[in-house]
Amino acid sequence: YVCLQFPDKDGIVPVFTEQSIPSQPEPPVVYKQEDRLSYVTDEQARARALRAIDQVKAIGPGHVAVDPTKYDISLKVDGRVVAYINPRRKHFLISTYDASDKWTSYPIHSDEDLDATLQVVRAYVERRAK
Repeated sequence: YVCLQFPDKDGIVPVFTEQSIPSQPEPPVVYKQEDRLSYVTDEQARARALRAIDQVKAIGPGHVAVDPTKYDISLKVDGRVVAYINPRRKHFLISTYDASDKWTSYPIHSDEDLDATLQVVRAYVERRAK
């Protein structure tokens, strides 16, 4: 309420003023690594994805962060993205920079695919560290 007093009248007149209340903002969505990996239905592929995360953590010369996003898992070394793990039902993809610094996705269907792709990730981290 706002109270007004008019010059030619005695007393105060209350006047209702409508106040709009802003809607409550939606809470931020927090994504979890387990949720992203649970999309992979093949147990062996899920185990490979966990192994990929652990091995990228081991090769980073600095602080390695694993940040789940809406659809992927981002792997960062010292705050810079070095790879994404993109889950699929029966396998997953690792996206990273290849030898010519072009962003490339590598499908991971076997341990050999994973080892070869982790070599590419390791080479990129080493190139970037120089």
